[in-house]
Amino acid sequence: MNIRSRKRLGIVTSTAVIAVSVLSGCSSSKSSAAPVSSAAPVSSAAPVSSAAPVSSAAPVSGSPAGNAVANVSVAYQAILAMAPMYVAEDQGFFKAEGITNKYEQVPDAYAAAGLQSQGKLDVNMLGISAAFFNAINSGLKIKAVADRLQYTCSSDNELIVRTKLWNEGHQTIAGLKGSTVALLSRGSATEYWLDVLLAQQGLTEKDLGKIVTLSYPNILTGLKTGAVDYTFLAQPLGAQALDDGTAKRIQPIYKIVPNEEIGILDFSDSFIGKDSGGVAARWLAAWLKGVRYFEDTANKQQVIATVAKWTKIDPKYISQLYGTDQWPWMRPNGDVDLSPVAADANFMKQQNLVKSIPAVSDWYDSGPINAAVKLVGSVAQTRDCSSVPAFSVQ
Repeated sequence: MNIRSRKRLGIVTSTAVIAVSVLSGCSSSKSSAAPVSSAAPVSSAAPVSSAAPVSSAAPVSGSPAGNAVANVSVAYQAILAMAPMYVAEDQGFFKAEGITNKYEQVPDAYAAAGLQSQGKLDVNMLGISAAFFNAINSGLKIKAVADRLQYTCSSDNELIVRTKLWNEGHQTIAGLKGSTVALLSRGSATEYWLDVLLAQQGLTEKDLGKIVTLSYPNILTGLKTGAVDYTFLAQPLGAQALDDGTAKRIQPIYKIVPNEEIGILDFSDSFIGKDSGGVAARWLAAWLKGVRYFEDTANKQQVIATVAKWTKIDPKYISQLYGTDQWPWMRPNGDVDLSPVAADANFMKQQNLVKSIPAVSDWYDSGPINAAVKLVGSVAQTRDCSSVPAFSVQ
């Protein structure tokens, strides 16, 4: 049985300094981050033995003979976009690859990048963002190794506004002017989306009332108390906010940045090289099995139950999201789509969020995912947007 350490990742003072340097990049902070509440631990319930097989996956591998079980430290946030990992854990895909994960729930993955660079964390869940590129430019020893989330036809996040403001007429992007906007962190993808929206209106961050940085759970609290006006809220918390009347939907993120290669799996350099790359390949093989299981509609009910367990969110919200434009899509062969990354990086540089764009070879290593595909096989990688309905509260 896999070890599940649900402790919060300890960020020592020296690492915090590194993280602040990376996140600040070229932009100045508008406000200090509010305290982050402790995340609830993930349930340790046993996997459901009657779950459907990985029907959409190519041949499933097991741990190669002679390989010892590898202990891997993994930082994550309890959001819907992590679902393939939850599935891979509960369905025993990691175990089959000889992987024992120790999960560490973090409010800000970017703040954990310093520890990862030091080899104290193996796997992290960053995004293509100014913070990530600034981390690479600062010399942190991490690499993107696989796709984790692409905004093709759907996203796992949307721009929302608290209901009181909506009722007062703030029902479009134009209402951002003078408002308090909550972001996950400076330099993160949430700041990039904000800057894209503001540019569309001929505005900049200076036209806002203020920016605050909060964890996703604290963003939801801020909406309820009136401390936050507009925000980007990841699923399934976003569905909860709309369902209970806290907020109204303005626009899904995939319409702001179509086809954005937003989410990546990143490994520390030391983990990539462990056992001549064998452990990294096996970890990603399990991830790909999780992706394919997650995206196979034959597994719908088990996926909903798994996501609800790990995120601690009522299954009814997961059911509402399933298959809509707020149900995330991952590339089933795990390769990173570089074409949208170039455009995103250029915008970040124009906005002075990054001083320079690192070479692809400096931030992306395709070796581990290519090795993983050899283990599990390649599958068709298509997306039919005509079959993706808009999310609405039921």
